[in-house]
Amino acid sequence: MPGEARRAPTGGPLRSKRAPLRTPAGALAGSAGLLGVLICCVGLAAGAAGAGNGVFLPGDAGLWPKWLASPLQALGVRIGAGSFQTLTLALGASYALVLVGRRTLPARAVWATICACYGLLALGPPLLSRDVIGYIAYGRLGSVHGLDPYSHALTGAAGDPLFALVGWPGQHTPYGPLFTLLSYPLALLAPQAALWAFKALAAAAALAAVALLAHAAPARGQSGRSIAAFVGLNPALLEVTLAGDHNDTLLLAGDALALALVFARRARLRGGAGALVGTAALKLSAAAALPFLVLAPAPAGRRLDRRERIALIGFSLLALLAGAILALPAFGAHAFGFLGALGAEQSFVSPHSLPAELASALGLHGTPPWWRALFLAAFAICAATLLLRTARGSDWVTCAGFATIAMCLASAWFLPWYASWALPFAALSDSRALRAATLALCAYALAFHLPAAAGILATSHAHAVRSLPGFVAIALGR
Repeated sequence: MPGEARRAPTGGPLRSKRAPLRTPAGALAGSAGLLGVLICCVGLAAGAAGAGNGVFLPGDAGLWPKWLASPLQALGVRIGAGSFQTLTLALGASYALVLVGRRTLPARAVWATICACYGLLALGPPLLSRDVIGYIAYGRLGSVHGLDPYSHALTGAAGDPLFALVGWPGQHTPYGPLFTLLSYPLALLAPQAALWAFKALAAAAALAAVALLAHAAPARGQSGRSIAAFVGLNPALLEVTLAGDHNDTLLLAGDALALALVFARRARLRGGAGALVGTAALKLSAAAALPFLVLAPAPAGRRLDRRERIALIGFSLLALLAGAILALPAFGAHAFGFLGALGAEQSFVSPHSLPAELASALGLHGTPPWWRALFLAAFAICAATLLLRTARGSDWVTCAGFATIAMCLASAWFLPWYASWALPFAALSDSRALRAATLALCAYALAFHLPAAAGILATSHAHAVRSLPGFVAIALGR
């Protein structure tokens, strides 16, 4: 009808479609940004491959076997902590140029840069984390040694060739049953082949996430090219999540699939809910977005009646039940053992998490339990408020994004790659505040690794993490 605002498939207002601002300055900035991002990825991947000094791979001096070596090592590029910091800052500056000129950039140039960067980082060594070694080791625990990774720690297979390489051998796996089952067949491969399989999986999942978000962009009145640049070339996603070969890229792909289903031409709320349930079976943190989808406005801006709402909730519960039933034959009574592992993980404190930083600033001795409880209570209040706003008609994507950021900030166990969790929601949200908050969280995560930030980020662990190798060995060893 004339004068009536067009609405997105879930009820949120669509942006007015504006013609891209095609100025020579914007085109130059965007092109320079793409080139800068590509060059920085070359330097990071090749430089880390040739470092050999323990800066980029925890304990790589004399510990890592030859099969872990990257083919990029043949380039003979070597960088130290100072060069790494320079490349990180240059990557951030290049990304800023991409954002400035993203409306002018050819889609092919954006996608070519994304694919090239992902390929380069996949060819490089696992950067700043040995988590991918843990994925293989936990998979071998079940598929090779016949031990349930939810009831046995890696110490149960101390003779395994990967045992000396894992960072947390005394912990049960904190990952969901779907990811654990996925890791079993990959772990049957030789360690080198398994490593490349997990690296390829991480890169493919990240690329799929970007493609799905770009596909969903028009339904939100946005440009797929702009969304691809915003998410796919984000420095935290590139340097921390993707270069570290983290399974968080699978979480991003699952969230992106849910969003693509919800914002399809014929909205599929149940499909989106099912995708989020499946993603939570990979990594539980994905479940945080599910209640926001359940409370979301219906397609075409109409309200779901009570019967439809109950049906959606029932479908979500059935999806959860189906996942549990599938996990029981594989893990029996220990199918939900990852919940206990996650609970134990939350008793730890990572350097530079917000609770740790503020505790240090206030002169508290360490990060006491009551202090951590205050942050969790603040998160609960924030999440409840956002859910209430969603139920009253606010955009569920924006509310889910803010809840994800609040979850990261409230956790005493915040690791840098968690910052990428909010990217899918920030990408499809109309909220500039959410995008700014997401970019700020990503910048904070990148600062963890910069020697120049050591004097700014000072926690009770500061004596142990003054150097980049020290921080990697303590906080990113798993």
